[in-house]
Amino acid sequence: MDWLTGVKFAHRGLHDLSKGIPENSRVAFAAAADVGYGVELDVRPSAEDQPVVFHDAMLDALTDLSGAVADRPVEELTRARLLGTQETIPTLDEVLQLIGGRVPVLVEIKNPGRAVGAFENTVLSAIRNYSGSVGLISFNARSLLWFLENAADLPRGRSTIGLWSTSGSAPLWRRVLIRAGNLFVPSDPDFLAVDLPALNTRRRERPVIAWTVRSDQDRSRAEKMADGFMFENMKP
Repeated sequence: MDWLTGVKFAHRGLHDLSKGIPENSRVAFAAAADVGYGVELDVRPSAEDQPVVFHDAMLDALTDLSGAVADRPVEELTRARLLGTQETIPTLDEVLQLIGGRVPVLVEIKNPGRAVGAFENTVLSAIRNYSGSVGLISFNARSLLWFLENAADLPRGRSTIGLWSTSGSAPLWRRVLIRAGNLFVPSDPDFLAVDLPALNTRRRERPVIAWTVRSDQDRSRAEKMADGFMFENMKP
């Protein structure tokens, strides 16, 4: 797991919509890998529990489709255009093949409200075909526990967000539920993925990856208080 230390991960790829490069797209991931940045990406289940690379639970804000990602078959999802560009939603297999082991990858598992197992297994199958360094992160401790029991060799990171943080989009009630739901699940993470405002200087037993650095001031804080970080809208 030494590869985690000091790595700068392009959050959802090296995206820049002003240049026609949307987040979580093939071109964004290629741009990051081409210059040596690590890649962070989000995966959600299709209707068949196949992992597609997409952040939101709903398609409406980021694509020309509507409704929930989990209600659509992968064939429909991979035709959806991202943010008015020609880029379409990729599968996890496609992105890992594109990166080709050139840089480390952090895969965020987004599987809330579904039974754990089927989706995680398809994610694991994709990762097992990848030759590079891969870590998993999730807010869902049950997903992390599944990987602990079925793929303990893969580094697992628990995503955390401060209750009063201004960096996340989740409302307070959602943050409380996430914390409460994870209290009694012994996922035993190898590292933590912590939102930037929640970083502190207390002694830690596990490495910390900070998210999301968007300025020189953010970068300075992350470099002082974390072992690596994710960034966007800048080049650190």
